[in-house]
Amino acid sequence: MTQWRKMYSERLNAAGNAETGEEPTEPEEAAAISAAPPTALLLAHLGTGLVAEAWRRLQLPEAESADCAVGAGAFHADTLLNYLRSEEWNSEDGAGRLVGGAITWEVEGGRRDVQLEVVELARGGRLERVGVWAARAGLSLQRREAPVAEPPPESMTNRTFTVLIAENKPYVMMQESTDRLSGNDRYEGFCIELIDKLAKLLHFNYTFVEQEDRNYGSRDNATGKWNGMLGRLMEDENIDFAITDLTITAERESAVDFTTPFMNLGIAILFRTPKTPEPKIFAFLLPFSNGVWLCLGFAYLGTSLLLYVVGRLCHEEWQNPYPCIEDPPALENQFTLANALWFNLGAVLLQGSEIAPVAYSTRAVASVWWVFALVITSSYTANLATLLAKKSSDQVINNVQELADNQLGIDYGAKFNGSTYNFFAHSQSELYQRMYEHMRTRPMPSTNAEEWRVESTRS
Repeated sequence: MTQWRKMYSERLNAAGNAETGEEPTEPEEAAAISAAPPTALLLAHLGTGLVAEAWRRLQLPEAESADCAVGAGAFHADTLLNYLRSEEWNSEDGAGRLVGGAITWEVEGGRRDVQLEVVELARGGRLERVGVWAARAGLSLQRREAPVAEPPPESMTNRTFTVLIAENKPYVMMQESTDRLSGNDRYEGFCIELIDKLAKLLHFNYTFVEQEDRNYGSRDNATGKWNGMLGRLMEDENIDFAITDLTITAERESAVDFTTPFMNLGIAILFRTPKTPEPKIFAFLLPFSNGVWLCLGFAYLGTSLLLYVVGRLCHEEWQNPYPCIEDPPALENQFTLANALWFNLGAVLLQGSEIAPVAYSTRAVASVWWVFALVITSSYTANLATLLAKKSSDQVINNVQELADNQLGIDYGAKFNGSTYNFFAHSQSELYQRMYEHMRTRPMPSTNAEEWRVESTRS
């Protein structure tokens, strides 16, 4: 019985763990059942108790010492067996708690009218009777139906909430459809999909109420009251909660409760991406400055003139135009002024020509010019590629200081009474105060603020 008590104790502990959510796994439960004492142990304990009670009632004399050779050990066996079968046993007879109720015997010697209680683990780890099994009647369950518990007051299950929203793309938008829409179907956007998902998870219903002026709300320092969505949420008892792209600030948290934010953002500047200017007709001259182009022009003319003079002075450059005539009346020189200019221009443009220096002096001048043209051409190509790949950065704002100085004359602002606007308004920084003064003189509308900002930036 000790083993059975231990087994039930372990099962009760397992039931207690189930209350806390720590349910045993199937392998662990199978191992616990296999390790439990078999039913034969319980029946052996019951039989031993009956024999002891029968021996006490009969008050039989002690038997003589048993001898294996003679077989006198079964002196009282028949007497005990007949007595056990002839009596009806129950718990009041001193036989202890009997499994299956009172014991009566069949003619063949088996038990009759066995009745077992069916129990199950109830809440708190206690055993609760749920039915009776009898040999003749079978199983009869008497389980009481547990009352359906009412959901706790803080539960959102099967409740309908009034949700305050404000139209602001892409969080809350009016749905465009050819059908006539009404109720919650009129809206779409990130916040709409978010609360719809929450409603399905927590099993609640909701009805949208729109903030017409789209004002999120700010506190009046004179009266201490809030306006906009925050003021309506605090004063209107019909509004349960609101969902929108509302920035969480310390001032707002002191007035209303916020959930965990679904998006973390900071203050950023929205500006138009600078457009690359259209290339001009003389854009190919941009890789070099005007002074460099002027120097290159003088170098080209000077080298061409030098090649012309050297070609005239070298007798190797004077060639016979008619090879068939041994003694021609006149010799010709290929390095005329036009040919010298053409030869040097071909070297710069990496193009060859039929003109080829013959004398060592003209070849030396041409070689120097070729090296110079190679360096200039490589530098020009590299600078031109850089200019074509580079985007214009004349209108780019790199930091807040440049925006505050506003040397480019850029107009900027923030949503009136929004968190960004109030940040600059209440800041103690001299830089932010200058920016606030600029924004205060050019207020942005609170209605359609997002669309106004995007369109103003694009234009």
